[in-house]
This record gives sequence, C-alpha cells and structure tokens, in this order.
Amino acid sequence: MKFIEIKSLFLVIIFTISYTICNAQNEYDKYISSAKKLYFEKQYLQAAKYFSMAFSSNKGLGRLDHRYAAASSWAMSRESDSAFYELEKCAKGGFDEYFRVANDTTLTYLESDLRWQKVLNGIKRNKEETNTKANATISSPNIPFIMALGAANESDQWPRFHMDKIQQKYDRNSSEMKEYVLQLNKTDSINIVNLKYLISKYKWPTKEDIGEIGMHTVFLIIQHSDLTSQKYFLPFLKKSVQNKDISLSSLALLEDRIAIRSGKRQIYGSQLKLNNITGRYYVSPIKNLKSLDKRRKSVGLNTMKEYVKTWGIIWSIDQYEMDLKQLKKALKHP
Repeated sequence: MKFIEIKSLFLVIIFTISYTICNAQNEYDKYISSAKKLYFEKQYLQAAKYFSMAFSSNKGLGRLDHRYAAASSWAMSRESDSAFYELEKCAKGGFDEYFRVANDTTLTYLESDLRWQKVLNGIKRNKEETNTKANATISSPNIPFIMALGAANESDQWPRFHMDKIQQKYDRNSSEMKEYVLQLNKTDSINIVNLKYLISKYKWPTKEDIGEIGMHTVFLIIQHSDLTSQKYFLPFLKKSVQNKDISLSSLALLEDRIAIRSGKRQIYGSQLKLNNITGRYYVSPIKNLKSLDKRRKSVGLNTMKEYVKTWGIIWSIDQYEMDLKQLKKALKHP
C-alpha cells in the first residue's frame, strides 16, 4: 500500500514539473512571437520589452538568436545599455556571426560607444574558435583547400553583409552602389574560378574532407556564381545532399535560383527581387502555389508567411497572384 502511495506521489510530482516546464516554454514562445511581430512592424521599443518578458518567463534564459534580436530592438530604440547587455550575453554565450554583427545597420547607433569594439572582438573570437574546432578533425592534405575556402568565405560574405551600410550611406541607385555591386560580381567570378581549380586539384570535397563550414562555403560560391557554373555543379551538390554533406534547404535555394535565371518558375519561393519603381521586394514567380508550404517543409524551410516577413511582406496567395499579374508584363516573367 505504501509503495503504491509513494509511486502515485512520484507521478504527481513528475506531472507537475513537466506541466510547469511546458507552461514556461509556452509563455516564452508567446512573448517571442509577439516581439517578432512588433519588430517587423518597426515598433522596436515594444518589441524589446517583449523579448525581455520572454527571458524573464524562462528564468532569465534565452536563445542566442533571440538575444541578438533583442539587442537590435534596443539599439533601434536608442537604449544603449540594454542593447549592450544583450550583445554581451550573446558574446559570452558563443554567438559567432561576426560578419553579420559588424555590418548590421540596426546596430549603427552603438558603434560610437566604447563598448562596441569590445563586444565585437568577443564575437570575432567566437567565430575563430568555431572555425578552429570545425577544422580540428580535418586531415592535413586538405588544409590548403580549407584555407583557400576560408578566404573565399570572407570575400563572399563580408561584402554582402556590408551592402546595407553602403546603401544607407549613399542610395540604392547611386553610382557608389552600382560600383559596389560591380566589384562584388567580380569577386564572385574570381571565387568560382578558384573553386574550379581547387576541385580539379583535390576532387569534389565531402564534409569529412573540409568540414561543415567548408562545404557551406562551396555552396555559397556556387549559389553566387554564373548560371552556367550553377547548372554544371548542380549534380555534384545533389550527390552531396544524398551523402548529407549539404542540407536539402541549401539545394532548394540553388534550384530556385537556377529556375528563375532560366526564365522558369521557382519551386520553393526562396528568390525575391527588388522592384526599382516602388523600392519594395517581391517574390519571383512560383509554380503550384497551393502546395508551396508542403514543398518547403519537405526540404526543411519554414512557412512562406514566416520567410517573407524579413522583407516586410505579408503573405497571401490571392494578393500575391493579383500583384504578380500587374508586374508580369514589366518584369517579363513566365
């Protein structure tokens, strides 16, 4: 009898703990969802407060990407102390997206503060440590390949993150911006030529050969290359996906880009373009809209509604089809 009572009490305790944890997680997710919505509506101060409420509901804990979003919200609200508090949490927690932080225009207000360089250096160290750990198990014959890819990664990613700052300083249609894009295209051309040389010298790589970061860099170089190179390397990337060296979602992005550049409709809705007349982004034509989210889910992409929020777009299939009809003639899409 006593054993049964103890067992029942134990089950009650376990249930109570599980319920409490689940309830806390629900509270956290609810606040984060509200914070993101407010952020996209450019209500930055309210967004920052909701991020803070999310962390408080979770015993002061928060995901690093949420901490970073909170820092961005506080910075856009010109609340330096709160912004640096969150950035320091990111740095101490191992956040390593150095290129992103260094070029993030939402953090521009913080750059004149003496704390900026310290926190930036901390995030840079995290990136270096991540790269060191990722390359620690790579065999020595592949080190030159990895070093070359490391330089290519920086030349590919830094200018893209820095582009917002150029646009903020000048104008989207300025001669400075056009020159910047021209130089970026030249860099992309150099990177694909170098990649072809490395592959001819070492073979098509695997994650075991050059690590996860190395394989992602290979994908980025191909993703930003000319159409002929993209089509040539597509079968190689498909094989890499089968071997789990590259993610399905990365392959989906490349397949969409090839489709759009070939004058076809994209499959997963990942490609957007800027309407130079309105200054707003639009989603390039997509095939079979009704099953879009199902296809996106199958390759590990989030819903279209969540995806396009980044560009300030409210997703609606009906509205999208109406807008596309109006743009179709001018944009010459199929």
